[in-house]
Amino acid sequence: MSIYLQKIKELGKVIKFHGGLKGSFLTVYKTDALKIGTLKGTDVFGNRYYENKSYFIGRSRWIEFTDGYGVDYDASMIPPEWRSWLQYSREESPVENPAPDRQWYGPHIDNRSGSKDEYVPYSTAKPKVQSWTPPQTDALKIGTLKGTDVFGNRYYENKSYFIGRSRWIEFTDGYGVDYDASMIPPEWRSWLQYSREESPVENPAPDRQWYGPHIDNRSGSKDEYVPYSTAKPKVQSWTPPQ
Repeated sequence: MSIYLQKIKELGKVIKFHGGLKGSFLTVYKTDALKIGTLKGTDVFGNRYYENKSYFIGRSRWIEFTDGYGVDYDASMIPPEWRSWLQYSREESPVENPAPDRQWYGPHIDNRSGSKDEYVPYSTAKPKVQSWTPPQTDALKIGTLKGTDVFGNRYYENKSYFIGRSRWIEFTDGYGVDYDASMIPPEWRSWLQYSREESPVENPAPDRQWYGPHIDNRSGSKDEYVPYSTAKPKVQSWTPPQ
């Protein structure tokens, strides 16, 4: 009988620790558990860190995220000094033994992948697969003007040249030398690559209502397209004990 009374007493302590029935309900809703422990500290975002050494390793340290996050939180929101403490990489908390301050340290930022604020590195390594370079006037050529696209690029043909050199483009002067193949609209690109015999002027492509204006490749710039995947990742990120 005394064991049951002890359990009821411990439950009362836990409910009181979380601010009554309402606070306990909200804690269970956000964390799926009710725990009681010693507050070890609070980080710069307002997240609270607790420890209770009577629990098993792996459950004896936990975090309660600030109420501003609601249930929209993940492990990347934990600063590295507190994360190492949660993972038992260090015995003392950052409050008891603060990490040394380095001049190259910046403020902690959570993972922004899949959002407009994500970090997109620009690689300076030479790619193993080179993109197609459209035939351009590296030499003096003469030919018949076959047409001009909406950007002002001019397309020429001279059938006396070999296949592969008999059709070429002269990009509009506004590009200078900063041009690439993605600046060529698809109807003219297929003509340059000999996928069609007649030019888009001689045989225009059908107009479809779902066609949009042609946009060149913006990868590596602030205007690049970043798709948002709804697929479940094969590798799950580490979830902090909560």
